[in-house]
Amino acid sequence: MANKKKQFDQEFKQNAVNYCLTHPELSRKECAKNLGIGDSTLYRWKQEAKANNNQATFKGSGNLTEAELENRRLKRELKDTQDALEILKSHQHSGRITQVLYCLVSEESKVDKDFSVTGVLSKLHLSKSGYYNYLHRKPSKQSISKKRECKRFKLYMMIIIKFMVHQR
Repeated sequence: MANKKKQFDQEFKQNAVNYCLTHPELSRKECAKNLGIGDSTLYRWKQEAKANNNQATFKGSGNLTEAELENRRLKRELKDTQDALEILKSHQHSGRITQVLYCLVSEESKVDKDFSVTGVLSKLHLSKSGYYNYLHRKPSKQSISKKRECKRFKLYMMIIIKFMVHQR
């Protein structure tokens, strides 16, 4: 069985520091033993509190600033995007996936004027000439079918994205 790290809330930490300060007759080790925590843990809490006029400002998983929360969210979003990109790259030799990606790039370029088509194609390891050939082809029965598939794929991706957002 793996050792799980104990987590203490800010109130407990503040009370532990206060207990140590109100019992000067006890050593730090004795205080820590009475509280059931490690001596080094109590030392660190006291140092953090001492730096802030004996007020604990412990940064734990639940005590993050707005900027830290936003930074975490953006890092998670970047990781999700990079993971999705890796999945797309791994299917780069599949003709169907390539056509679907061309379709997605085409649709996004129509919506967002600042969208860099060549940049995205480069990141996905897709050729510009293939993309522009895709744009200027007359629609065949198969391409009409692929457009429907593209719409379904986009719908599925939107559902997955919404699901991922609601899980957070």
